[in-house]
Amino acid sequence: MNRRNVLGNRIEESKTFWVILISILITGIQFAVYHFVSGGWFGILLAVVCMLVGSVLVHFITKEQEELAGYLLVPCVFSGSMGLLLPHAEIPFFPESETALLGCLFSFLVPVLYSVIYTLANGTSELAGFAKFYLRATVFFYVVYFGLMVYGAFFNQIVAENGNYTQWIPFATFAALVDGVMKDAISIWRVTEFLLNRVVFFLPYGFFVAMLCRKLHGVIRILLLVILPVLLEAVQLAFHWGTCDVDDVLFRIIGGLLGFIGFLAFDALFQRFTARHFDGSEINRDYYGRKI
Repeated sequence: MNRRNVLGNRIEESKTFWVILISILITGIQFAVYHFVSGGWFGILLAVVCMLVGSVLVHFITKEQEELAGYLLVPCVFSGSMGLLLPHAEIPFFPESETALLGCLFSFLVPVLYSVIYTLANGTSELAGFAKFYLRATVFFYVVYFGLMVYGAFFNQIVAENGNYTQWIPFATFAALVDGVMKDAISIWRVTEFLLNRVVFFLPYGFFVAMLCRKLHGVIRILLLVILPVLLEAVQLAFHWGTCDVDDVLFRIIGGLLGFIGFLAFDALFQRFTARHFDGSEINRDYYGRKI
């Protein structure tokens, strides 16, 4: 092995060391903050600031955007594990909080948003680094996202004793929740959780349908947004898992459509600043599977 290869390996090892060290430090600070402020939105805000500072440090030290993909792994895994564990275990040092899982979400989103903004600010000169980072981060997100989808839809459902409860009136469940909030019978968080579990959770699905299936006909892409929510409820109905509610289907479709529109807006913004599509490909008339 020549001296150039040895030097290159040492540089790569040094980058890896700093990425791991910064990610561990940021994770430790996040959990310290969580302990002292007992979670909550103030804790989330401080965690976001920590992740942003760590993102800047990793990028500044390594000089490469793709290293951010390794940086976000440790905070995401630890905060996600704690968010799933806390409701089922009594751990005095880490008080249970409804915002615990959001720490995992923001641990992923902050480096991604930082990379997007930095790329838009610097134009085509940063596209290669952004493309590598986005690919690695997306693979990680796919695994977690579809794992949570399968778990939430099938393995975390309670089997109904007398057949599963069904509700076929559109928006009846949501209207009942809003009515309960207005009468102070339930908290506003109940409605927020309802929307998070349906609309927000399906935003990435709509985004990825628009992104990965962009060359398919528009009608087929819309059908893909509808098929998965309907399929999930049909399986629950067939196997008597939990409840079968038409509102679940409607709000998941709404979430998918919003994610779909979000991709179109994001791609248009990316074109505006870089003169290319977000994936680095050149702008052409066949990108969306039709002549413009």
